[in-house]
Amino acid sequence: MSPSAAERRRVREHLTRALRSVRSAPTDALTAPQRARRRAALRALARYIAAGRYPLNRVSPSPTPVFVDEGGARCAMAALIESTGDGALVGRVARDHNLAYVEQLRGDPALRAWLDRNGITLAEAARIQPAYHAHTDVTWQPTVSILAGATAGASTDTGAQLALAPALRVGVRRVIRGSTDSGHSVYGSLALNLEYARSFVVGLGAAHHVGLVLHWEPDGNTSDVQWYLLGGPIAALDDDGAPGTAWGAQLGAGFSFRKRSVPWLFEAIAQGLGQSAGATLRAGVNVGVIW
Repeated sequence: MSPSAAERRRVREHLTRALRSVRSAPTDALTAPQRARRRAALRALARYIAAGRYPLNRVSPSPTPVFVDEGGARCAMAALIESTGDGALVGRVARDHNLAYVEQLRGDPALRAWLDRNGITLAEAARIQPAYHAHTDVTWQPTVSILAGATAGASTDTGAQLALAPALRVGVRRVIRGSTDSGHSVYGSLALNLEYARSFVVGLGAAHHVGLVLHWEPDGNTSDVQWYLLGGPIAALDDDGAPGTAWGAQLGAGFSFRKRSVPWLFEAIAQGLGQSAGATLRAGVNVGVIW
């Protein structure tokens, strides 16, 4: 079992035991509205356990609570509070006390009011709240990019060239998130894409470009901007002889904003193509969006 799977299993088992314990506790001292809200909160906890989206500890080599992690995953208590419509309380605790144990927040009047309103004791909230071990989590996800490119260069056969190329990339991405045992944050991804572009060379004609693009984001790349390197083989397939069929490779570097609502990307690229009549070298930029 991978470390990430083992950690999810440990957290799920902790929460399942906590849910069983809290459900079996007597509620005679609660009012009818408190009991109703308590039952609703515990149903929300059961749904949270089943969904299995728990926070990652990216900040500490020792187990620690994480109210809301960098990816937006809520701990069990944050999810319960949010399920009742108290998102503002979740946001404030995440901002000011994101790694605190519930017992350390006993003096927070808004939290105490929420617990009282929902018929949950401070001890029960502490029983529900887990601490998270440092580990990495590996996921696979599809990736799609739509681009528009412009390159300029020269050919030993035809001289200076300017090319414009709309393109599409479709592939799969392997993402690693988490932290090491020393508490260092880990983020990285590796994507393999199939790329198709229609390249229009000014004054010469058009060709179909197909290729494989390896897209690497290094570890530690956790900010809003993801920097990456890319490269791979390409082929220019031309059915009318101009600018000509060719084989070669492309290399580049870029950055994207995949976490934003409009996930822009910007790339600087260089291409080298070999033809029967000579060679072509071009360099330029791609602009587009990536998911």
